[in-house]
Formats: sequence, C-alpha cells, structure tokens
Amino acid sequence: MTVVETQLSALIVSNDAQTTHDIAEAMDALGDVSLQGTYPDLARLAVHLEREPVRAVVVDLGAEPDQALRELQSVIGRFHDSRFMVLAESLTDGLMTAAMEVGARYLLTKSGLRSDLPGMFERLREAVLADRQWQGMSATILSSGGGCGSTTIAVNLASELNLLSAKPVLLADMDYAYGTVSTYLGLTGRYGLADVFNHGEEADQSLIRSSALKFNEGLDVLISPASISDREMTLSVQPETVEHVLKVCKDAYDYCVIDAPRVPMNVAAALARSSAITYVVLQPQVKDVRICRRIVNSLVREYGIPMDQIALVMNRFRQRKGALLGLTEAKEAIGDIVIECVNNDYDSAVSAIDYGQPLSAIAPKSPLRKDLQRLAEQILAARQLQAP
Repeated sequence: MTVVETQLSALIVSNDAQTTHDIAEAMDALGDVSLQGTYPDLARLAVHLEREPVRAVVVDLGAEPDQALRELQSVIGRFHDSRFMVLAESLTDGLMTAAMEVGARYLLTKSGLRSDLPGMFERLREAVLADRQWQGMSATILSSGGGCGSTTIAVNLASELNLLSAKPVLLADMDYAYGTVSTYLGLTGRYGLADVFNHGEEADQSLIRSSALKFNEGLDVLISPASISDREMTLSVQPETVEHVLKVCKDAYDYCVIDAPRVPMNVAAALARSSAITYVVLQPQVKDVRICRRIVNSLVREYGIPMDQIALVMNRFRQRKGALLGLTEAKEAIGDIVIECVNNDYDSAVSAIDYGQPLSAIAPKSPLRKDLQRLAEQILAARQLQAP
C-alpha cells in the first residue's frame, strides 16, 4: 500500500525548449522533486493527468498569457489533486488576478525562477501535509464477477473501520444494476449516489452528507440509483467526476469504502487512483483468476496504477489438500501481487444478510469477521503512516 510520498511529483508544460530546460534544471537542484514528464501543450498534459496524477504542474504561459490562462482554467477544474504553478515573463496586477481567478495559486517569473521555485515547492509540501492531516482515506472494492461476495466484503469492511477507529465511515454503492448494498442493509431512500454525481464538479461535502442515509451512528451509506424506485434517475459517470466526488467524500468522512462491482475499467481506474488501496474480490476458481488477471493488467499497464496499491481478496478460501486452486497457482497466474485470504464462513455471511446487519452484530466470533477485521486494521495502520 503506497501512502508515504517521499518526493513531490511534477510535470512541465512549455513549447520553448530553453524554458523547459531551465525549469527542469531548477527542479533537479531541489533534490526532492521527481519530474514525471514535459509537454508542449495543455492537451497532452491532460492526457497524462487522466492516467497518472501528479502534485505539481509548472505551466509556461508563453507569448499569450491571457489565452493560456483561459485554456488552463478547464484543466485546473478537472484535476483537483494537482497544484498549478504559472510562469510568465512578468507579473502584472491584471495577470496575477486572472491567474488567481482560474485557480493557479503559485506565480513565478522567468527571471526569478531559480530563487522563487524552492519556496513555491516548500509551500506546496506544507499544503500536501495539511491535506494528509485532514483528508480521509478510501478503499475501493472491485469484483471478478457476480456472486463472488464483494458486497459482503465492502459492507463489513466499512463496519469494521468504524468500530476500530470510532470515526465516521461512508459506504458508497456503485452497483448501478442491482444496488446490493441497500438490499443487504435494508435501506430505502429518495437520494443517493446519482444525486451526487449529477451535480458533477459542484458536488460538495454538504451534498454528500445530505444525500447519504444513516445506517447507524458511525456508518452512512450512499445508495445506488438502482435502489431508488420512486424517482427516475439518470446517471452519467465520467472518470474526472469520479475523482472529484471521491475527494469530496474523503473531505467529509475519515474513511470511505466504495463497492464497485460492475463499473467500466476507466471508472475503476479513476477510483483506484483516488484510493489508498483497491481490492479485487475473487473466489478460488479458475474463471475468477482469469478475470482478475485482466483487471489487474488493465489497471497497471493501461492506466498506470501502482501494483502495490492493488490487492486481491480471495473470498471463501479454504486451504486443503486436493483443492482445485491454491494461492501458489493464483500468484503464478496473476503475478507478484498481495493476496488476502478470507475464510469460507458461508453460514455467518448468509445470516448477516438475512438480518440486514454486519457480521459484528450477528456473528462477532466468525472467522470471516476476523479476516475482515485484519483488512480494516491494515487500512488504519496505513492511515497512521499517512499522517504528517
């Protein structure tokens, strides 16, 4: 699980080779900035940020700074986790005001690049530490197919995070087809996840809290549009909206668990980018292993998600002689990835679903519950490492 950022990642946007060289040289002199790439225009920058977010982007405004700022405004609006530094020949009052209005908070002149850049990155580092101190942590649950138990994992992981941390937890149901979280917990309501996504970039903490249903004092739930029967709900989910909504959720709650069993890969990647850990749930079956391999390969190779931010959860696992599929075979098929095993305690899981309660209330001594407590403890430990 990657949670400690030892270097600030950065990108450069400039169509002037000398300016690009000067910025890169100034970054290199700082020693703790990792330059991830250089681009001649904002369009190619956006492609990079869609695949892999970075903390800092230095944008050379060039010969037409007003036009460059207008183009930059939409990019800043899409990528909320990046901080944009703009570089100009000179900073007039009008240009400074325009830069602040589009969301650029760090302003540099070419003549003062070497002297001012260290201070800018120090301010950014302080902002990152502040974000870590206050922003919550999220875990995404993907599935290898219907019936693998991903919703049971998601519901109980959220419950255990609340019980162990004594902090508020949000459980979001992104199962657009069936809305199985609300079915599991017996929840009905008029508002939920669709209301949040339909607000797009305007979604804020107040909207998240007012749209969520309270299951108990520590666990709130954003139900799927499939669970709302008395309203016609349309839902359009774009990757950039996913990342914004998840950021707002983490601002509002200490921990977020997203049950996302049937989402498209670009949405799964957006969730994974914004999550401390992404679990892919499977059963010990050859079919599930093959699907997991495709999911993991796509996240890592196509979308650039670090392998150590992904783990498999082998549900209903029972290590026994002669078993059709064991851990060794799964690792050989998928690669060097963490596999967490969850006990095959079917009776306890069904009882919890029948009563609409987490395992902690129905089967507190269940071996399945103990395994999920262990996963929750790992997330809590990672949160402690994340703190400044």
